[in-house]
Amino acid sequence: MFAKTLVALSFAALSLADSQEFGLLVIRSGSQYQYASIVDTDSTLQVGSSNAVDGVITDDGLFKLSDGSYVVIGSDSITVGSSKASNKFSISSGYLTYDDSQAFSIDSTSGHLLYKSQTGTGIGLRATAKSGSAVPDFKPSHSSNSTTSASSNSTTSAFSNSTTSSTLSTHTTSSGNVTTPSVSTATGGANAYQAGAGIAAVGAAVALLL
Repeated sequence: MFAKTLVALSFAALSLADSQEFGLLVIRSGSQYQYASIVDTDSTLQVGSSNAVDGVITDDGLFKLSDGSYVVIGSDSITVGSSKASNKFSISSGYLTYDDSQAFSIDSTSGHLLYKSQTGTGIGLRATAKSGSAVPDFKPSHSSNSTTSASSNSTTSAFSNSTTSSTLSTHTTSSGNVTTPSVSTATGGANAYQAGAGIAAVGAAVALLL
């Protein structure tokens, strides 16, 4: 009985290895990009309004999308694919970061999403849950090289684009100041995440008893 319980709790703990599922909401007050989504067009991430990408940050720091592909940071674009992936992603203060930096921007001509570019409009990428609130911060426990090989196991997604009207506050990125909507605390996803953490803690306790 205890063995079966331990196995079940171990699977629950493994499910916590990834971040909560989220989509990306562009934040740049006063620009045409404010509250736009990030979409996948011909395997390149760019600003858009429909078919927004969504996914999770894995415990290895990979940004895995719901179709099983992975995000790759390039020198002149940010792409998606199944054979390799950049592995320094995390979520900090509700925003997507790469290598502990929020230096994302949008190319004004192509609309492509860029990283640490000398051109383009600096933006923040709000990691937004299905409810419209920011997802909990997430720091991978394993991430070293900037790119790595990746598997292509797909995951199921039910993400739908949503925003909430709210007060605005100034948020600073390395690309400049952007305005951040103050969103309500998550009620479904965040609480489920916290409940899962409790299950993992119980599993660890059961393991010690055995």
